This record gives sequence, C-alpha cells and structure tokens, in this order.
Amino acid sequence: MQFEFGQKVIDILRGKKPKVYTISASRRRAKKLIQNKNIDKKQNFSIIITTYDKRFEKYLIPLIKKIREDFKGEIILTINGNYDETFNEEYRKNLCQFLSTVDNVYPIFFTEFRSLGKMWNCGIINSSKDNVLVLNDDLIITDKCFWDDLENAIIQSNEHSFKINGSWSHIYFTKQEVDDIGYFDERFLSIGWEDNDFESRYYLKYNKFLNCINGIRGIDNVSDEEDCCVNQKSTGEDKYSLFNRRFYENKYESTLTKRVIQIIPDEQQYPYEKFYREHKAEL
Repeated sequence: MQFEFGQKVIDILRGKKPKVYTISASRRRAKKLIQNKNIDKKQNFSIIITTYDKRFEKYLIPLIKKIREDFKGEIILTINGNYDETFNEEYRKNLCQFLSTVDNVYPIFFTEFRSLGKMWNCGIINSSKDNVLVLNDDLIITDKCFWDDLENAIIQSNEHSFKINGSWSHIYFTKQEVDDIGYFDERFLSIGWEDNDFESRYYLKYNKFLNCINGIRGIDNVSDEEDCCVNQKSTGEDKYSLFNRRFYENKYESTLTKRVIQIIPDEQQYPYEKFYREHKAEL
C-alpha cells in the first residue's frame, strides 16, 4: 500500500494472511480438476485495457498485437483523456486506424481525464463475458505459456477473482463478485487508492482477502514512466492522487479494538457523476 494509513487499514481488515497460490500448485490442481470434472480449458473471458495517448505507439500497439497471436476474444479498450487538455485528435485518428486492422477490439473514449475506477467500471459493464481480465497498457506478453498458466489459475481460483503475481497491473475479475461487492468507487476521481478500496470492501464482504496467484509466467511490466495523464501538481511522492488518498482516509477508520469502520457508505456504487461534477476542480 502506498501510505502508512492505508497499510494499517488493510492489515486490520486482513485479520489473517491472504491466500496466496503458486502457479505450480495451480497447474497440478487444474489438471486434477480437468480429469475429474471434465472441465474444458478455454478463454471464456473478455480483456479490458486502460490507456491514453502517450502509451499508444510504444506500449499499446505491441501489446494488442501480441495478445492477438493467441487470444481471439473480445478486447474492451478504455481510452482516457489528459488532465486539463483537449483530446488529442491526431491520436484518436491514428488509434481508430490501427484498431480497424484488428478484429474484435472495441474502444470507449473519454474526451477528458476521468478516474481509473470509472474506466474499469465501463470496461466491465460493456464486456460481454461473465469474467474479465483487466490489464494495464504498459505490459508485454513475453511467452505463450502465459495463456496456459492463466487458464490453470482460473480453474484453481474456483470462480473467484484474483491478482496475478501480486499486482493490480493484471487482475482477473468475476462479474458475480463485482456485482456482490459493488463496482469501483468512482469518487476516487483520479488514479490510486481505488484498488485499496476494492480490497477493503472485498474483505468486509467475504471476510477474506482477495486471492493472489503467483508464478504466472510470460507477462512483464515494461514501463518505468509515471502516469502522465494526471495532474502532476496534485500527486504524492508515489505519483498517486492526493485527492484519492484523502478520500480513502476519510472513508475508513480504524478503532482501538482494531476494528475497521467504513465511515462513508457505498449507497450508489456506480456511477457518481454528480460527485464528479462537484469536485473535479479539486483534481
């Protein structure tokens, strides 16, 4: 977690260590399940990728081309604007031209900067499958074994969501769990802490921590750049939104008895357009 307060809340919420699987165990269990239950290994999920203009040529194009070598299913692309800038029209044209050469990729444009949580929500809602693989745009598939490892991990997860290799850069969601917990809180108006919030609500809902499956091969993060689409003047040392951090700290409270109380309720998890209009000047 990025800040001490968030770490304390998550530590209290955990109560016990999160369940962490390794892919070697996952492969063994998947093989046994396939034999015993006649489970078919298939890509029964949609992929959601969030992106913006500065990641187009260097990261997004290679990623989509690499994905398409082995994954023929639906890709939902959520495209963010940059903070306090008009949308890059040349980028829009070049992106649409590129996507016209790739089957089954569906773009959703945000003409001004919006939160990461909103982009994830729109991708999840507009995908046609019951499960989604959410990817950052600065990843690369380095080996075909990624897809086999992922399918084995999906079987191992037993219809639950899980982080891949401990990171929110790549995470697998079941829509059933997202429906149960509530969509990403769009009151986190920028980037950062929306993942902490989701994990907090996941624990409060299921009394267990979000699963993590490690050792999935063939995928790497290739970017060392900061998130350039956000307002850099309102980010902390870790480059995440200070607005989001403050909102998280106001939303949860830890007590002397080591219980966590959610101060700000989730009465309407999606969308929070009125809240956005009232507070976007603070970004």
